[in-house]
Amino acid sequence: MPQSEQYVQGQLTTNIWDDIDAELRPEDWDSSVYEYTEFGDCPLTAIMDQQPSGTVKSVDVHWWENPPWQGEGTITDVYTDAGVTAYAAGQAVGTVVYLKVTENDANQAIVNNVWSIFHPTDPSKFFNVVIVAVDLTHPLGPFVVGKLTRTDAVNNVGSQASPKWMATGDSQAESSELPGSVNYIPKRYSNQTEIIMAAAETSGTDLHELKRIDAVKFAEQVKAAYKRMRIRDERSKIFGSLYDDMINGKPRRFARGLIEAIETYEPANIINYATSNGTEPWKGDAWLDGGMEFIDYINEEGAKYSNAQGKEWFVGNSAFTALNQLFREHGYTEITTEQSKFGFRITTVVGFHQDMRLIRHPLMSRGILKNSAIVLETGLLSSPVLEGRGLTFVPGDKSSDGYSFVDGKKVGWYKESTLKWNNLASAYVLHGIGEDNKN
Repeated sequence: MPQSEQYVQGQLTTNIWDDIDAELRPEDWDSSVYEYTEFGDCPLTAIMDQQPSGTVKSVDVHWWENPPWQGEGTITDVYTDAGVTAYAAGQAVGTVVYLKVTENDANQAIVNNVWSIFHPTDPSKFFNVVIVAVDLTHPLGPFVVGKLTRTDAVNNVGSQASPKWMATGDSQAESSELPGSVNYIPKRYSNQTEIIMAAAETSGTDLHELKRIDAVKFAEQVKAAYKRMRIRDERSKIFGSLYDDMINGKPRRFARGLIEAIETYEPANIINYATSNGTEPWKGDAWLDGGMEFIDYINEEGAKYSNAQGKEWFVGNSAFTALNQLFREHGYTEITTEQSKFGFRITTVVGFHQDMRLIRHPLMSRGILKNSAIVLETGLLSSPVLEGRGLTFVPGDKSSDGYSFVDGKKVGWYKESTLKWNNLASAYVLHGIGEDNKN
């Protein structure tokens, strides 16, 4: 029997229409969710992904770097005999002098090499010696014994505190045998691999509803899991600390990140403009007054052992703004901005030593790192994976290498990798960009 109709006189109330509308005319809900990114999720990883990284065979990773030959140093004292008689002013050509140096400097000295001995602050004043002997066993420390081939009678460099030496020549006698050699011990770096994972999980009921409402919704969750893993991986490559422990009887490893690597091997390359209190030329200066000296110092020192055209400056938002203000203040015009193929903008500042490629990094877009920057040549970094442990998708089946669930589905990603670097002398971690120096 059909249901009897219901009638009312007059106008239906709003509450009644709300209930009827919800069923007769359901609201429209867009199934997509807008997702915003902060000018590139992982700019460092995006660039490194385009470079060959290779694989490693063990969880413990070691590699070598042969730094360039310096051929220069500082002399502690200058004497005129082995009994350490003080150097007298006005030594002439032919005088034998005893140069007290570090053991590392003495090991670079070869008989018949020529060293130029410079005034510590005036490079126009110097004298030359040809090395006649090297004494590594003297009770007062290593000595390089040399004979003057250029007079010091006028400049009196030898009497100065801490004169500088530089290897500037070599003069062998006729019919000489080959001289002794100098071997350089390469620098060893070490790191270890770490495992990183991310997963997307849903119950059987939710999975059914997702498929009924939007067939691609779970796939979007899987994609989001991969994105989270990638972001965490990049942050680990920057801030990670070398450490290992045990969790429930299972070993766990943490890889060393870039900042700790610079702290360990090149600690002087971590600089805070606002708190520098040594002999820096920007000491006591406001940012717009001393900022260019700061930038020039970084560019000059960082280019000493590099032939690259430029460096990447991964900067925070406030640092980016402060650099922009600084360049405008000083009339910089060689600045171009372009959209990279990786989805973020690169602002290039043409410099005398090297170009500055400014890239805003989302990790430093706000908070305590917004006035910071990491300066490096990305070509000197790599992120090799452990053999057979590269980026892998784990399907939600019941296979031996997947997950097994009675009700639901869980899939995910994993990767075991490490970070390798070279020439950290050209890399910097900078803080206080845009702030006034407080000293």
